[in-house]
Amino acid sequence: MRIFGGFAAANIAVNLIGATGVNRQVCFYTSPFPAVVNFVLTEKYHQDPGLAASIVVISTLTSILTIPIVFWLIL
Repeated sequence: MRIFGGFAAANIAVNLIGATGVNRQVCFYTSPFPAVVNFVLTEKYHQDPGLAASIVVISTLTSILTIPIVFWLIL
């Protein structure tokens, strides 16, 4: 969800602000990355780090397939 949702949000954002060229590609490139930030935030706010770690592992494994797809779409 995070990977495709991030890509969809990036698509909406670049179209709204009219980004072109390298700026547009950077937005798309960074949008599908795994959810490591979630783990950092759960540690900071003393939430469930085990759940966050599971999300990071799942998103990292799925990014093996989805990041090449995103590259194919933007290049």
